[in-house]
Amino acid sequence: MHLTWPARQCERACADCGHTWRVPRSFARKRLLSMPGVSSGSRLITGPANPFPGPAAADLEAGLRIGAESDAFRTCPECGSRRYSQRLVWF
Repeated sequence: MHLTWPARQCERACADCGHTWRVPRSFARKRLLSMPGVSSGSRLITGPANPFPGPAAADLEAGLRIGAESDAFRTCPECGSRRYSQRLVWF
């Protein structure tokens, strides 16, 4: 009997310099949902006039933090390029 396990990582290869790096599968999707007009490094919640009180502020902060993490995995650590190919890595 042959059992297959889902891949836990993807390997990305830079199209410009050829460097390869591993990415957790949860960040390996090509497109993630994002808020239009909000960059991953911006902070919306500042000062005492918080427009999103309570749990909404925490959810927004968590979403921005995840966006910043996934953005770090999208660039080549060697040359900073955003052009890459990816494949699943099976253990």
